[in-house]
Amino acid sequence: MRGPEDARAQVNRLLGAGVDHIKIAVSGRTDTGWPELSDAEISAITDAAHARATSCRKT
Repeated sequence: MRGPEDARAQVNRLLGAGVDHIKIAVSGRTDTGWPELSDAEISAITDAAHARATSCRKT
């Protein structure tokens, strides 16, 4: 993700491709091999999914 707008665009692309739900990993850990999502990106992801009546789960 390159920010909230990119996060929203990726969710819309995935939903447009036919996925049933969006799942994101939010660990809060610093020893992961991937960058953590910002609060703004998490909000953009969940807002975009909910706007299209799709569930979004955080793990």
